[in-house]
Amino acid sequence: MSATATPTDRSSAASVALQRFALDLQEARRADGEPTYATLVHRMNHEFSKATISRVLNGGRPSWDFTYRFLKACRVPDATITETWRPKWTHLWDALRPLDLQHPPDATDNTGAECTVCGAWVMNRSRHAAYHQQRDDLSTSSSNALERLDLFDGKRG
Repeated sequence: MSATATPTDRSSAASVALQRFALDLQEARRADGEPTYATLVHRMNHEFSKATISRVLNGGRPSWDFTYRFLKACRVPDATITETWRPKWTHLWDALRPLDLQHPPDATDNTGAECTVCGAWVMNRSRHAAYHQQRDDLSTSSSNALERLDLFDGKRG
């Protein structure tokens, strides 16, 4: 996207990216024999509801935690998740939150950012990443918590 792209252009590109990602997730589900939402909820250890699954498969914004757990529930191999899906998700989030190079964040800004994994307002990213690392070590051994926390939604306030 060019530096002169308008907010409408960015919004349209983000909408297209969300729909494409949702279709890709639907394909992953289809490749696993289209398990019911209830089956997926069970395979995702009840971390996400049927409503959340429906929202994301219909174009809602998925966190990496949701995406990872959904793909595992659809029995996508770890290597495919790491090599194919993580870059897809990163590309999606780049489209949803393009960097504003004209107004870079202030290095002294202590307002924090929202964690895209759990929704907490985070002031100390390394401490918060350590929390997720401890919490998720066993359940997501192939997905490093520090990698999962590299994107925050950028809201300030």
